[in-house]
Amino acid sequence: MKVDVTNNGADISRNVQVSVPLLENRSPYQVTTLKSVNYDVISTSGRAKTFNLGDVNPGETKTIVADFNITLHAISINSTNETVENARKAYDQYAGNGNCRTLARGFISMAQKNGITAREVIGYARPRHGPLTSGSLEGTRHSWAEFYVEDLGWVPVDLTFQYFGELPHTSHVIESYSDQSIKVNFSGGSLSASWSNFIL
Repeated sequence: MKVDVTNNGADISRNVQVSVPLLENRSPYQVTTLKSVNYDVISTSGRAKTFNLGDVNPGETKTIVADFNITLHAISINSTNETVENARKAYDQYAGNGNCRTLARGFISMAQKNGITAREVIGYARPRHGPLTSGSLEGTRHSWAEFYVEDLGWVPVDLTFQYFGELPHTSHVIESYSDQSIKVNFSGGSLSASWSNFIL
């Protein structure tokens, strides 16, 4: 994960502090460990960590780099019960072509109406079936859903890829279960921030 902070103004930006939401680490099919960052963490709130970049001169760019070890697991459920069958009915109503976030949220709404706990997952997935490979994750932002089954845990549902109760490939990287943005605090200058992600 790279965050570029650039001073586009004519004055020095002083005491620049950047709060960056890092990758989620509470999934049944992904284990994420923060390996290293190139700036000291001065505070943590949930999954967001705040870094102090000091002063940024006019025209200067400072880059925060966070490296993660990510282990992905293919997952599939091989059992059924009333919760699974009701979730399948919601899935059948929404699976197919369309905006991934709209489809995921439609499934979640229908599942919740049927008394099923469900949540949105925000992350990355390759546009074709198969495992993720090295390279930029630009253009791979994706949303899918999970529903909760007692004694089984969170079960994935990708309405766009048409996966119910499975992710047969190591194709999805979870960023979060709630969208958060970068926050930049500073005085003076005019800062912009851009965010990019890569698999090495």
